[in-house]
Amino acid sequence: MTRANDIDWRRFLTEAGVIVASILLAFGIDAWWEDRQTYNWQITQLSELRNEFAENLEQLSLIAESHEAIGSYAQAIAEKGRLRGVGETLALKGSELSALITWRTSDITTGSLETLLASGRLSDIQNGDIRRALAAWPTRVSDAQEDENLARDFIESIVVPGLLGDGVLTPAYRGRRYPGRQPQAGFDEQGHAVEVTTELIELATIRSVHSSMAGWSIRGLELETRRMLELLDAELGQK
Repeated sequence: MTRANDIDWRRFLTEAGVIVASILLAFGIDAWWEDRQTYNWQITQLSELRNEFAENLEQLSLIAESHEAIGSYAQAIAEKGRLRGVGETLALKGSELSALITWRTSDITTGSLETLLASGRLSDIQNGDIRRALAAWPTRVSDAQEDENLARDFIESIVVPGLLGDGVLTPAYRGRRYPGRQPQAGFDEQGHAVEVTTELIELATIRSVHSSMAGWSIRGLELETRRMLELLDAELGQK
């Protein structure tokens, strides 16, 4: 049996130190590599989200303008009807009539965000403000679209049935704008004779309110999208 005083303690401690240092170095390299991978992943995710939010910002502005324009046309019908009086005849433009039955919902792209949330890796986003905003974003979009859906349902369930037989729907649908289709040439300048009824005034008034609410909601989402872009730009600028 080797006696304790025969052991080369200096060599033993040196070799043990080398082994421990090698293990710690290996752990350190693994941790650095994992952090680097997470860092690269985060930069990619934030960049993709930034592009997605920027694309949505452009669309939201156009959608809000559409809601606001429709609301203005509907309000014009209600105001002209009140001034002329029930039973009288109004000469309305195609753009005004089409506003009564035109609706749209916002086309918001969320593919990158949905992929991130589904991956379960939202916690890997280091910025807490961005992480919380992204987690709440689907609900925020749903809240903004609620007013759009309400306006759509009002048109399909109330406005269209209420205007049947009044000679309004045919020119209104002919003048309706939607992607890929514009009204017939000169249609908007034509005057379409419409009898003023209490129901027409009420429907136009409520239609104007619904459209204004939808526009307000989308403007709010547009503002929050700008704030989200500011957060993303600031974070990416730090990297």
